[in-house]
Parts: sequence; C-alpha cells; structure tokens
Amino acid sequence: FLPNVSFHTKFKPFFEDYLPDKIDINKNIYKLLPDMEASATINSVYEKPDRNILLAIGPEGGWVPFEIDIMKSLGFKKFKLSDYTLRVEHALMASISQLELINAQ
Repeated sequence: FLPNVSFHTKFKPFFEDYLPDKIDINKNIYKLLPDMEASATINSVYEKPDRNILLAIGPEGGWVPFEIDIMKSLGFKKFKLSDYTLRVEHALMASISQLELINAQ
C-alpha cells in the first residue's frame, strides 16, 4: 500500500483547520512525532500496530516549541529518531523503516 502524502506550507492552519476537517484525529489513529529532544524510543511510544498511523515529519532545523505544543495537545507521541539531524527524506525513510520493523515482530 502506498501512503497518502500531502504537503502544506503553513503549520498552524494545517493543524488547526485542515487536519481536524479531514480526519477525526482522536479516533483510531496513532500519532507519532519524531523529535531530537525526546528521550523515548519509537518502541516505547508505539505499541498498537493495528491502528492507522499519522507521522509528522518536520523541518530539518527541528520543531519549535509552539509546534510541539500544538501536536502534543492533539495526542502526538514524541520519540527520538536519531542523535543527529536528518534530512527530511531520510527522516521519513528512517521512521517508516522502524515502524515496519516493529510491525514485523
């Protein structure tokens, strides 16, 4: 299955207006947020592989506190993907690879 991918240029309108209108973000969706400042690993925050996944891949410079606060208020779970800053395309592939590995177990 191919993932649904979309690009949005403005953070706040996306999370406050677009996303809630498109999906019920509180229902049957596991929300994951890679963040270099997180201490948890993906294994400790992702426990239910039977649900849909909403993965937030951010800018290469990292998330700002305002963005993290909005996503946490929507139920996103932070996890550490790497000790190093990854390019967006690498962060996406690393996240998907880790999710596939967990789901294969």
